[in-house]
Formats: sequence, structure tokens, C-alpha cells
Amino acid sequence: MYKTGVTLSRRTAIVIIVDCSTSMKKYTMLNGMRIIKSEAAEFITNMLIDELYERAIRYDITRYYYDIAIIGFSGDGTYSKLPGIHDFVPIYNFTDFEPQPKTYYFDQTLNDGRCIKVPFVIRPWIKAEAHGTSPLFEAMVRTKDLIERWCADKQNSYSLPPIIFNITDGDCFDDDAWSLIDVANDIMTSSTTRGKSLLINIVLRTIGEEDDNLPLFPTDADFYSTKRSHMILLRMSSILSPDVSEQIKKVFRLKHEGPYRGLAYDTSIIRLLHLVSIGTDPS
Repeated sequence: MYKTGVTLSRRTAIVIIVDCSTSMKKYTMLNGMRIIKSEAAEFITNMLIDELYERAIRYDITRYYYDIAIIGFSGDGTYSKLPGIHDFVPIYNFTDFEPQPKTYYFDQTLNDGRCIKVPFVIRPWIKAEAHGTSPLFEAMVRTKDLIERWCADKQNSYSLPPIIFNITDGDCFDDDAWSLIDVANDIMTSSTTRGKSLLINIVLRTIGEEDDNLPLFPTDADFYSTKRSHMILLRMSSILSPDVSEQIKKVFRLKHEGPYRGLAYDTSIIRLLHLVSIGTDPS
């Protein structure tokens, strides 16, 4: 379903769910560099939006290739992290609130033990937050409603199916496992005539708590964790179709065979850019 790219008549929807709870104040590793988890989530989200924004520009015109929603969840409940009254914002409307580029600095330890600041320049579409509880279930229900309405819209019937990225540390859940898995399944079975929606979990683990050697894009057979939250996230991740699995294996040079789950731990910036390219490249 993703072998052909997006077009004006075959656009897609992207939803980015961002964990903004208190546990995101801890440190994680991103691209081999130490960073606060909320800032890592901010950077990943802004990088993904920047990439989509640049891809939508053709001959100095921003084409309507994507509907984008960014849903935050924290002690304040769930909320859109984009301006406006609607959760979904067409990519061409991003020109109305395009921010000035910002330089992000990451701590990186060199082989000789010295620590340096490494700069990355991207647009700060959203800002980091870390407070309160983690109502993931509520965020997933909101996303389900968004995706189901988008897929039911007749003008999206022949569009590529939506892609949902859930950026979280997976440290806490506000509901029982089966409720979370059920609503995730509802998201993953929402579809257009081109196929089912993809739900991909990007997990930021706390430094010092990486007690498992978890594979990138695992299969059900090769994944095991002593943490209940990791096993829940596995079941909340899409089983990737053969054509998507083929692309994943090639791009990420995976040695294990699929079908893979859409679950990525401690991945790199370059890998994330490859990840967002699946199903979003313009034809």
C-alpha cells in the first residue's frame, strides 16, 4: 500500500501523540546523546514535521499532501499542540505559523571522555512539556476518533491510510492493559481503500533503566521484556504489512525476519527520518 507516494488526490494523515507527563523530565539517549526526554520528544516531533513540511513544498508552493495532528497528553488531559480549533491541520496552513529555526544542542561524549555540545537546526513547531499524570488511554481514544472520522470522509477514500506516531517513555499507564490494547486495535483497523492505519510507538527509555536488549522493529517471536509496559506497547504496535516490512528491513538493515511490529526503542535521528519516509514521500 505504500509503494506509491502521496499526491494531491492521494494524501495521507499523520498523527503524532506526545507524552508530556512528569516522567518525561528524566534523561534518555537520542542519537547516542544525553537529553531530557521531554526535549527529545519535542525535537523528534519538530524534526518529523519539518521533514513533512519540506516534502510538501513544490516550486515554492506548499501542496496539500498531509493532514497533521499533534496530540499532547499530561496532567491537563489531552490537547492539540497546534494552533486553531481543529485537531487536524492541513500542511499548507503551516505556513501561517512557521517559526524561525532553532538550534538544539545535544550532549555527546567523545571516545576520549570529553563532552561536547552538538547543534541541530530545525523549526520549533511545538515546545517541550513535562507535568502531571500520563493519560495515554484518553490520548488513544482521541486519536481513534480523529482517525475514524478522517477515514470515513469520502474525499479520503482513496488516500493512503493514516500513520500514527506515539512518542512516550512508557513509564506509566492510566488504564488496564486490555483497554489500551483494544483502543490501539481500533486505531490499527481504521482504514481507507488503500489499507489499514499504521500505529508506530517510539519509546524513550530512561538512562540507567535500559534493562533489556530490545530489538528495533521486533517480531512477536523475538521480543521479550520483564517490564509489563513494554509488553503492552508491543501489542499496541501495528504488525507491518509485507511491503512495509520489506522497506523496513532494507532501510534499517535488519537481520531478523518479519513480520515486524511498529515499535522502536532508543532509535537514531537518521533512522527516524527513514521511518517517516514510509508512506509519506510525494510521487
